[in-house]
Amino acid sequence: MKGIPRSFAIIGFSLIATLGLTACQQGQDAASSAPAGQVAAGFAKMAPAPQRMMLAQEAAQDAAPGEQQQFIEEHRYLRFQLPEADLQSTWQKHADLCQKFDCEVINANIQTTQQYQQARATLSVRVARPQMADFLKALGDAGLVESSIDRQDRTDEVIDVEARLKNLEEVRDRLRGLLNTQSASLGDVVQLERELGRVQGDLDAAKGKRAYLSNLTEKVRIDLNYEVQPTFSDSSIIQPLIDALYNSGAVFFRSVAEVLTFAVALLPWLILLIPTAWILVALVRRKQRK
Repeated sequence: MKGIPRSFAIIGFSLIATLGLTACQQGQDAASSAPAGQVAAGFAKMAPAPQRMMLAQEAAQDAAPGEQQQFIEEHRYLRFQLPEADLQSTWQKHADLCQKFDCEVINANIQTTQQYQQARATLSVRVARPQMADFLKALGDAGLVESSIDRQDRTDEVIDVEARLKNLEEVRDRLRGLLNTQSASLGDVVQLERELGRVQGDLDAAKGKRAYLSNLTEKVRIDLNYEVQPTFSDSSIIQPLIDALYNSGAVFFRSVAEVLTFAVALLPWLILLIPTAWILVALVRRKQRK
């Protein structure tokens, strides 16, 4: 860098690196606005054998060799209706499956039968994609009444983050190289360290986003909902009638309470008004007799 002050060279290098990252980001944003077709979202209700249909659908969606890898976020929803005696045991059995597979429990909740509410349970897990088919098969389809699938293509986001990671790592390495030169002045060192800290912060943020996208695309979220099978003797079926009777009784007794309150409030006035009225009537009659 003969004839050019070192500080100007550093500033120029930082500007070039920043412009390069901005151009990369804009290019990726333009790619992410491509027409639809890259976003896959499916919703399917499968009956009477949802499990077998899901497995067949998985086999049909295997990508052909040589195609560009896609990063798909997948979310599945399963709803079971079971006898009340089997609900808790089935929920516990499904939760225990996570110990056999590469699986993590996100949320697990169960509620026992109450006066006007049937028992119910929920379970949310994330399963590694290679083991998803085996996990679904282990769940079984006993009591399965509804199944849906939702998919979202995250390929553009992953490509964007990976390109940004690569560029940021190159900029970081170059800044470290400039910082290690023995001819750097104190002002150059301060400026380089400031720029290096900014780049390292952007790099850490990009790594965090890549890890987040990996968790979304390499695992499948499965939400399971458990309900008690409805029966004609179920209190939940006549619940509207029970509520109506309860509300009617509440209105009646509330009206009685208001009448009693009014009567109690009027009683002191009656104690004064009745004797006064009696005296006035007596005086008027006496006067009439005269």
